Amino acid sequence: MLSSQPEPTIVINGTTLTDTQVMTLRCACSDFGSDLLEHGLDDDEGGKAMTAGYLARPGELGKLLHLHCECSLER
Repeated sequence: MLSSQPEPTIVINGTTLTDTQVMTLRCACSDFGSDLLEHGLDDDEGGKAMTAGYLARPGELGKLLHLHCECSLER
């Protein structure tokens, strides 16, 4: 459930994203994390290591991007 708090403020190279841009970024991060969990990057040792490393990032970002709602990227 969403709260009444606004989307987090994200600035890229001096440009502040709009709420809809932040929502798009949040959804993209969530989808990327879900895809990594389901498919990974590759079945070899390098792919598995990269998948594990990348999976930490959506979780970290999710904690920041989802502070205004009762949802998370963590499983």
